[in-house]
Amino acid sequence: ADFGGGATHFTFQGDVFATDASADPALASAGDSGHNLLARVTHRPDADSAFQVQAYYDWFEREFLLSRDALATFDVEAQYNRTAGAHELVFGAGVRTTRDEFTNNLNIFQLVPQSRRLWVLNAFVQDRITLSPELALILGLKAERTSFTGVELLPNLRLAWQPDERTLVWGAVSRAVRTPSRIDRQLQALPFLAPGNDFDSEKLIAFEAGYRGQPFSHTTLSVSVFFNLYDDIRTTEFTGNPFPIQLRNGLEGHSYGIEAWSSTQLTPWWRLSLGLATLWKHFELEPGIIDLAVRDSLGHDPDWQLLARSHVMLADGLELNVGLRWVGDLESPAGPGIGDYAEADARLAWRVTDSVELFVAGRNLLHRTHAESDDVQRGQLARRSVYAGTRLRF
Repeated sequence: ADFGGGATHFTFQGDVFATDASADPALASAGDSGHNLLARVTHRPDADSAFQVQAYYDWFEREFLLSRDALATFDVEAQYNRTAGAHELVFGAGVRTTRDEFTNNLNIFQLVPQSRRLWVLNAFVQDRITLSPELALILGLKAERTSFTGVELLPNLRLAWQPDERTLVWGAVSRAVRTPSRIDRQLQALPFLAPGNDFDSEKLIAFEAGYRGQPFSHTTLSVSVFFNLYDDIRTTEFTGNPFPIQLRNGLEGHSYGIEAWSSTQLTPWWRLSLGLATLWKHFELEPGIIDLAVRDSLGHDPDWQLLARSHVMLADGLELNVGLRWVGDLESPAGPGIGDYAEADARLAWRVTDSVELFVAGRNLLHRTHAESDDVQRGQLARRSVYAGTRLRF
């Protein structure tokens, strides 16, 4: 529900859901359930300022084969925006609290204590300064404190240069962290896995630069490059002779790459888009450390992906969309990985009237099945599919 008039506006929204997995006799009471409610009020006393308060509550519960976990979350945040001359100020604060409960009778893995309340407190301020009609500087700082860590300072610096209405060049440097979770600090399976009481935040310093513009009248282009420095990334290490194992912060390294996207209106009835994304990683273990998880915390990503999409208006009301993607090798330090692959999607749509559209579409059309993940336990094959439908607008 959205309502209000004049300077004040209200929003309320919520969900209630449940899923049932009991079709499997071994999972007689398995399933998920939950509910949530969000409320937000925005007040704009004048054209140069706005104040917003938002709060939400979320409850989630899962039962599965002798195990149960539940999580209740309450979050509230206030934010004030103010424009004054060359400055566009944003500042505010927030608090989030969660209470979880984990019961596991399936194996020896436990969270100790079984239930706990955690807190996250934050305050933030940002100023966008117009240095000239073409140049803008953004300075921001967020301070965050959690139940497991002290105060983390997360600064952000961005510079944007717009020499004309068709060109934007920008650069940025920022710091981010992943604070410890209950799994990092309090998961145990003694005598094999001990709690990671000293697990610290994983840290990132990100450098970015890019261009976005319209180099030609019918072409748009966006190019960005990034270089990320990581420290204290999670490892799984022997701490005894050899047990117990603990989660620690034994990896450091960097990643870098480029992302580019271009769209060209070749003719009044044909638009072509091309994209490229690359990601290279280089990480090293601290001296004397052996990571038993074989760098699983770094993820498994292809070095490159190429994308192309064509949108053609075949006739009045009849359009064809075709997408092609070519994905590089997926190397895995713990297994054989998977080779590069190419795939295609397509959609043919006919707009019968302004209110009725008929379509037929296909996904993964080049292969009956293919692998996109090398996770032997949870990965599923992507399968060719063809489907038809209608879309009604009223």
